[in-house]
Formats: sequence, C-alpha cells, structure tokens
Amino acid sequence: MRDFPVYSASFFALLFLVATASAASAGGGFIKSIDLGHGAVTMLSMTSDGSFVSAATQDGTILLLSRNNGAAWGYFNTKSNSQYSVAAIHPSGTTVLGASGSAVYMLNDTGAEIWSDQRVRQASVEDVAISTDGYGYTTSGNNLFFFDKTGNPLFTLKTASTVWRFAISTDGTYIATGTTNPDHRVYLYDRNESLRWTYDPDAQISDVDVSYQGTRVAAGAGQDLYIFSNDGTLLGAYDCGSPINGVSMSRDGTRIAVGTQDGSAKIISDAGLLLWQTQTSGKVYDVALSSDGTQLAVAVDSSVQWFAPDIPAMNPSASATTAITAPGTGAVIVSSIPAGAGIYVDNSYRGVSPLTVADLSPGNHAILLKEAGYSDWSTTVTVIPDTGISLSGSLSPAVSTTHSPDPIPALIAGLAIAGLAVGRKGRREQ
Repeated sequence: MRDFPVYSASFFALLFLVATASAASAGGGFIKSIDLGHGAVTMLSMTSDGSFVSAATQDGTILLLSRNNGAAWGYFNTKSNSQYSVAAIHPSGTTVLGASGSAVYMLNDTGAEIWSDQRVRQASVEDVAISTDGYGYTTSGNNLFFFDKTGNPLFTLKTASTVWRFAISTDGTYIATGTTNPDHRVYLYDRNESLRWTYDPDAQISDVDVSYQGTRVAAGAGQDLYIFSNDGTLLGAYDCGSPINGVSMSRDGTRIAVGTQDGSAKIISDAGLLLWQTQTSGKVYDVALSSDGTQLAVAVDSSVQWFAPDIPAMNPSASATTAITAPGTGAVIVSSIPAGAGIYVDNSYRGVSPLTVADLSPGNHAILLKEAGYSDWSTTVTVIPDTGISLSGSLSPAVSTTHSPDPIPALIAGLAIAGLAVGRKGRREQ
C-alpha cells in the first residue's frame, strides 16, 4: 500500500507540531530540581536574596537547601507528637523557625536547635512566620501568637476559624492572616494588634503573603488570587484555573508567585496580569519568591524545583541612581519590547521608551505602556527616595477583532487533509 507512508509522515508531523506548540507555552528559566526523599514538600520559605530555601516535608523533616549546592542540612524533632512540619527562614538566612505537632523550635544556620518550646499543648501548630523583627505561629485552636525578635510576647489573636497560613512583612510591621471555613476571610493587622481591614472572597483562604512594609497583600482563595493595597483596596484578581496551594510576593509587591494543584506555577502582577507560567509534572504544594522577584522555588511532590523566570527585573538598581536629580525623589527607567511605546505615569504622558522618568515622589505610581497594534501593558511600582527602578514591559500583539484561525490548528488541519487526499489518490491508482 502506497498510502501508509503518507499517513505515517502526516501523523509524525502532527505530533511534532503539537509537541512544539506545547513546549512554546511553557515558561523558561528552569535551573534545577532537587528530590528530597521525605514525602511531599508541604511548605517553602526563601531568603531575600534567593540563595537559600527552607523546606518542610510531610514526614516531619525540615531541610535547608542551597540554590548552588543542594541540601545543606536536615532536622527532625524527636520530641514532637506529629510528623507533619512547617518552617520559615529568616530573610537573611540566619535562623529557621519550625514546628511539628505541638512543638515549636528555632534552628541556627547549621541546623542546630537554639530552643524548643513544648508548651503548645492545647492544639497543633498550623503555620509559622518570621521577619527581621519578630516571629509567630498559629494553632488549630484558632490562636495566633506573635513575639518580638528576642522572644517576648507581643500579642495573641483569637480568630473565628483556623488560620492555615499567615505572613509577616519583612520589617515586622504587618501581619496578614487567612482563615478557613466558615469564616474564610483575609485580615491585615499592624504590629500594635490593630485590625486594618478584612475581606471576604467567599472561599476559604489557602495562603497569604504581605510585601515589605505591608504595601501589598496577596491571598489565594479557591482558584482565585486577590491583590490588595495596605488600605484594603482590591488592586487586581486572577483566576488561576485550579485551586491555589501557595502564594509568595516580591519585596515591592509587584510580582506574586502562585502554585496550584494542577501542577502550574505562575507569576502575576499586582494588577492581576499574567507575567510568566510553567507547567510541572506533579502537584505544586507551595512556592517561594526572592525579594527582587527573579528567583522562584516550587515544591512539586517530594522535590523542589528552582527557576529564574525569564521576565524583566522590576526592582531598584544601584546603577540607576544617576537618574535622580531632586533629592528625596526617585526615578523609573522604562524600557519596552518593542521599543518606542508611549509611557504614562499616573495617567500622564511622559514620552516614549526607552526613557528615564525622574523626580517622582516616593510611593506607588501607576505605569502604563501603549503602542499601536499591541495590547496595553500596565503595572504599579513603588518609588524609593534617591533610587532608580528599572522597569521593562513586554507588550503582546493585539488580538484582531476579525476572526482568523490559529496557525497551529490550521496547519494541522491542512496536513491532515493533504494526507487524506494523497491516501485516496493512492488507493485509486492501485
């Protein structure tokens, strides 16, 4: 039969095209994967510079991982009445706060126990968090305990339902919590135990994070990510398409990493725009993002995968300080792909990219890029006094209002039709 080679060629051509299209949709920047061999990695926490990650596992072991050298050490609390563990690393990597069952403990950077508190007997510990100026933990008894960095109790909160995850801003001034059913709310407190605001997404909160000095708060509820300013204003939301397990935010709050049950890891802007994504081969239990948003760790089943997401940096750059002209102000050094996009700062036109927008007042500013034939690109940056922030936006071609077939399906269909036609011709010639 002369038609079989034609069908075979068409079939393998289709497979090649489908595989190519699938690969093109995945995010780049994969660095390495480390299989820990201690059951599912249930919680990740990263140092500010992204060089170290603490990983809590399902069998109760807590490990310190180095981005460059893999596992540095492991710790198992033999006095605990449970194997399931949680852990958070100090932003500078000097200590790790861990818990399992009703035991809470502090470890130094070599994995040695500094202290262990076995007095938490009324309930198991659900989550821990640590900042440069304090630490805390929550329990299944609906309590949140918060301490200063020397271990002195600051306050205790009684929540309406169990807090699975909570977060402390890096400077220790704000505490964000998310409760389960039936309360299912996001709460933001300050260090003085004052409730700043609360929000009900109508679904239990799976994870929360708060940026440095509390400028942004992110929360996962069901399959939706919510991003707030520190006054409770909803800035953006994103449907991740699968229940969210982990949320982690960059220092300035402009990037939020999300891990979902279907194995996806994404980075979303604070305006609710998808910046980057990748698909893993397992279930994502948690994510951890570095302070500048350039390093991402993803807990996939029993392994930790490291990425350097291939999206432009959006953080302060020391080399950009020459752009500052007025003392006490800041600058945004804006570039775009393609170049020549119109730049709007707080809805005011400032020129075309690449361009340094100088003498901006400290605080949040809305940046908008516009170019004919492309969809608008926007974000919010936090300007820091006497500092330049490098910002690059990649604009996507605008979707035509006139329907045109997707080239990949159209090409696949064309090959299939061609295969059928040649096959029929071959049968007629027999």
